[in-house]
Amino acid sequence: MKKILITLLAVTFSGLYFFAEASEKTINLQIGPLWPHVLKESSKPTAWNSSLQIGRIIDRKIAIGADINFLWNNYSDEEVIAGNISQVNSKQKTLCFPITAFLSITPLPDLIVYPGISGQIGLNTMYYSNSIDSIRTDDAMTNGFDENGWYMGLIGKIGASAYFAFSNNSTIFAGMEYLWSNPKKVSRKRTDNLVARRKMSGFGLKFGIGFFL
Repeated sequence: MKKILITLLAVTFSGLYFFAEASEKTINLQIGPLWPHVLKESSKPTAWNSSLQIGRIIDRKIAIGADINFLWNNYSDEEVIAGNISQVNSKQKTLCFPITAFLSITPLPDLIVYPGISGQIGLNTMYYSNSIDSIRTDDAMTNGFDENGWYMGLIGKIGASAYFAFSNNSTIFAGMEYLWSNPKKVSRKRTDNLVARRKMSGFGLKFGIGFFL
């Protein structure tokens, strides 16, 4: 994994250097809902995914750069027991911090509305916690294995968008994407033949704004 990430970063920075002389800086801000497979049966299956993309684009057709993501899903089940007092029956939290390299292609930028496709690959760091009630916090146990904690693994995305030229140096866009990630729990303790993974793969929507500088 380290070799893959080093190669990925080297390719990204080499590409940015190559584009520097004949390109513009591009910044994209986006947010949208995502439906991970692991949350499909939960009471709140929708996660939210936001990202900041910074890169270089040549002829406003081919862009490469880095993407910083934040994905989150929080929910709790509370039961009113007396007046303003509630009992927390369960709480679950999923927080992801992916860092990826991206490549996007927009072949017809001279149109007012034009299509684009994109791909990303990188490292996903995730924190997961689950508790049944307000007293116990160790309920995420399966056969003595604690699923709470930090996870790590590769992440990939493919997507398609429609862009609207809001002005000469800015666009707004909307699209859909598929995220692939199956991070594994990072643990210093050895547990006999037990591994925890969270299948975060799923389809999502994205809405955002882009700038050319």
